[in-house]
Amino acid sequence: MSESAAEPGVVRVHYQRLSARGLTIYTEHLVQDDGVRLMTEAWLPPDTSARISAAFWRQGLLAEGRRLTRICKYLFYHEYFDVIAVFDIDDVLAGYYVDILTPLRQVDGEYYVTDLFLDFWLAPGQPAMELDQDEFEEAVKAGVLTPEQIEQARATFARLRAEIAAGGFPDRYIRG
Repeated sequence: MSESAAEPGVVRVHYQRLSARGLTIYTEHLVQDDGVRLMTEAWLPPDTSARISAAFWRQGLLAEGRRLTRICKYLFYHEYFDVIAVFDIDDVLAGYYVDILTPLRQVDGEYYVTDLFLDFWLAPGQPAMELDQDEFEEAVKAGVLTPEQIEQARATFARLRAEIAAGGFPDRYIRG
């Protein structure tokens, strides 16, 4: 992931967290940008794979010892969420991590989103897990989010909860 964004087929996504974690810039391979969504793919280097896998183990999202090696992201220009498909060492889908965030913006060939704290984890055959509601409420109390961001985050979280319960999420967004 050391390629520069100037290389053909490579994009940079600026992922802003309104917390101590701050800004992370992901350099990933472009799969498609059709004006509705940006799709990227990244193979995780061994050290990144180990770090991310361990974080998933600690949160109870992944069986201990199962290693994540590939990530496919779907970021949307008009939706307040993304879908991140994560795959293990055998290239089997481990699950979907869904961030509630601002719609994707493209500026001068680079992409920008801001995390709004709320998340879902959807693992095959498992009930959906709602994540980081405590972080969201702390951010609301601290005045970190705008009233529009708060409203959009809550509405999107509720909408996705209903779509997950109905069984159609995230397929209609990622199969496009």
